[in-house]
Amino acid sequence: NDLSVTYAELPDGWKDARDYLKDKLPPDKARTKLVQLAAILDGQAKYEESIELYQDLIAEDPTSPDLPDLLKRQINAYELSNRPLEAEQTREKRIYALLPGQTWTRANEDKAKSKIHKENAADIYQVAMKLLIAAADEKNKDKQMADYAQAEKWLALYLQHYPNEDRAFDVTFSHAFVMDEQSDDALTQLKKSSKAQEFNHNSRLLLPKLEATAAEYQKIIDWNVSDDEMREQVMIAAYRQVFVYANILATEDPNWSVVNSAKTQAFVE
Repeated sequence: NDLSVTYAELPDGWKDARDYLKDKLPPDKARTKLVQLAAILDGQAKYEESIELYQDLIAEDPTSPDLPDLLKRQINAYELSNRPLEAEQTREKRIYALLPGQTWTRANEDKAKSKIHKENAADIYQVAMKLLIAAADEKNKDKQMADYAQAEKWLALYLQHYPNEDRAFDVTFSHAFVMDEQSDDALTQLKKSSKAQEFNHNSRLLLPKLEATAAEYQKIIDWNVSDDEMREQVMIAAYRQVFVYANILATEDPNWSVVNSAKTQAFVE
């Protein structure tokens, strides 16, 4: 530790430490010492150097059991050095590296199935919720739809890889919601900007998204719910599904609406 502290005091001292430790110690012990050095650099707020050292360790062995921790430390160093973009990029890199079936998870199967599995699912959920909150507060419609599109990507990723995790119900509902918001906005824009012939052509391109949205709401409706809050979400999903079906019908007739059509009753029933 004294040697690590000494190297930490030198400009780019981690490079000399790396070379010295790799020459004098077995690989696993040298790696342990370098991780300790990176922590010392973090403690001294030498984040640029610790970020470089973390990156060097990550590149050296992408399947090392300590990869999740190193990436988390690197994210923290980026955040503390006021580099939010790099922090978000590294967070995304960490999420994808720890997905089931990836190189690291195949090499660390036991660890990946326990703590890391749940942790990665939670990280995806947090990224998606952050985007949903940003979209809800966004006044610019184009930016709001862009946030919804990004949220949809993360929610779909969660459902693809972690369909049985604790938040699956909420993620499925949110996934249906963002698909609904995007398809409804796209249809609204078509109604405003397209002539009849253009509308009929372009609106049909929305049908797959609308049908997928209705199917996603149906998953919530069919869910075996266990408490009043979930039952309320089921009712909301059923209500919103009616209007998705209304939008499906509106792809044939831009003047069609729930209000003026007796067909609505069939959907409600």
